[in-house]
Amino acid sequence: MLRFALLSVRGRRVAFAGSFTALALGVCLMGAMGSALVSATGLTSAGDTQIMLGTAGGVCGFVAVFVVASTSALAVARRRRELALLRALGATSRQVRRMLLVEGVVVGAAAAALGCGLSPVCGALLGRWLVGRGLAPASYTVGVAPWPLVLAFAAGLVISVLGVWAASRRAGRIRPVEALRDAELETRAMTAGRWAMGLGGVVSALAMTASVLDDPGGATNRKHYIPVTMLLIAGVAFLAPVLVPPVARVVAWPLRRLSGAGALVVRRNAVSAARRTASTAAPVLVTVGLAASLLGATASVDAAKRAELRAQHRADFVVTPAAGSTLDRAVVGAVMAIPGADVLARTPTTLHVPDGDALVKTSAQAVTRAPGLPVVSGDPTRLDDASIIVPEEWERAVGDRVDVRREDGVHAALTVVAVVKTGIGDGGVLVTERHGNGRPTMIDVSLRPGTGPGVLHAAVRDLGARAVATGTWLKTAETESGRHSRLGMYIVLGAALLYCAMAIANTLLMAAADRRRDQAALRLAGATRCQVLLITAAEALLVTAIGTVLAALASAVALTGVVAGLYGLTGRLTIAIPWLQVAGIVLACALTAVPAALLPARRAVRSVLA
Repeated sequence: MLRFALLSVRGRRVAFAGSFTALALGVCLMGAMGSALVSATGLTSAGDTQIMLGTAGGVCGFVAVFVVASTSALAVARRRRELALLRALGATSRQVRRMLLVEGVVVGAAAAALGCGLSPVCGALLGRWLVGRGLAPASYTVGVAPWPLVLAFAAGLVISVLGVWAASRRAGRIRPVEALRDAELETRAMTAGRWAMGLGGVVSALAMTASVLDDPGGATNRKHYIPVTMLLIAGVAFLAPVLVPPVARVVAWPLRRLSGAGALVVRRNAVSAARRTASTAAPVLVTVGLAASLLGATASVDAAKRAELRAQHRADFVVTPAAGSTLDRAVVGAVMAIPGADVLARTPTTLHVPDGDALVKTSAQAVTRAPGLPVVSGDPTRLDDASIIVPEEWERAVGDRVDVRREDGVHAALTVVAVVKTGIGDGGVLVTERHGNGRPTMIDVSLRPGTGPGVLHAAVRDLGARAVATGTWLKTAETESGRHSRLGMYIVLGAALLYCAMAIANTLLMAAADRRRDQAALRLAGATRCQVLLITAAEALLVTAIGTVLAALASAVALTGVVAGLYGLTGRLTIAIPWLQVAGIVLACALTAVPAALLPARRAVRSVLA
């Protein structure tokens, strides 16, 4: 059985090359991310980098499982007649499954070994990229960590075996009589297991999305919306053989307006071969779905942060440190001494609030007066040394008493004078300066008529501070915040999208290589070489369009939870989708799919009616 499996691997080079490449790249990325994460563990200034790398590793693992399983299923499906012939020669179902599992072990071990060999190179490049973008300190380097490579190798082998095992169960049910079929007709597109996995993924994602009603803040957290996105994409992919025919009819509707047999062939191929179309559209679904969902979620959260920042800073000027991160108390005194100036100094602080038998550490702001906030109840202007403003999520009412412990250890019983929207920043808990312990980080200054900005600039010029127009400060703060969030998402998505691009090419190469008989039949029916190639290109574009529509369905549901969570936190409907970036990724998918389909088709048509 081992010898036959090795001969089969050599005989089906195209199919196994796709699985081998996909798995090797997946192991390489997982090993690189793991080594980068280990290297960042000892750096106290790389906390955000560790979170991003951990998230990126999880996404890469998901994509690896998804793509390898899809590629393995397509490879086994394309060998249906070969496996049926083995059954006709006397092979039992168990022997067929065993042969496929041996193939999975051989291909998985070789691909995982290659991926581990390339992993240190990719890890070093990733480390230099992080340092160059300011996401890691200059001392950060990615070394060779043994255990991430061992785990990546083991994961690659397990993924390969599981992918083949799932496909082998279906292959073991192939009947010997199918070897006599001249046409490769698809039988039942959906199995009970596929129904269970598809519906289970979609229902689980919908349940997690519905949890936004109880925890709107969780919906805007990467730890929440990334798993929801992955569950939805996986669920839609499992259900794709059912979803493909109606989607294909809608997407191919413009082809009905075209005369000629070519448009009919393209349309009917997509609809009649639902399982094959679903397998080839799966990488596009993952690519566009991940990009649209995660980039859209990041853009929406950033837009909500910008709106919240603008609402909280409505003064004329913002005084910030010229160097460092805090202001001297003398700056506050100098600004407050300016006649005709309304001053709001902000000092980050920490309060410890009882929650049952434990004290919960909570970020707060100590302010000289209450800023503009979305009020749920109460009057923020009544804030004094004996009171506190709390967010809605605390579930406290105006007049309630809150026992807090300040950073200096002093306990205080404060009365709630206002409840505000929770928001997505750290400005929901407000106390007066008396309960702060530190230096302010910024001062909002509004100048009344008769007081010019020159007075403000002169007051802070010699105290290590600078005053800038609020609009200018907001643009700088928004740009810096958006840059970090975008770079973080590029880390999460970059490797996964590169992997998906390889998967699109692999899958279409595998599918196209097994369609030579169809292309030969078109030539014998009178189609020219150019017509056959045009039909092949049109089919690749149609598959890309189908995958994009399925991705749009999954992304719409995933983003619904994020948008609903933002609305619950801020009271504003915030939707921001980077259409240009998503369109660019769709275009990249099309530019990858068409050449991958045309290359084997071009070789095939040369040998027919030459």
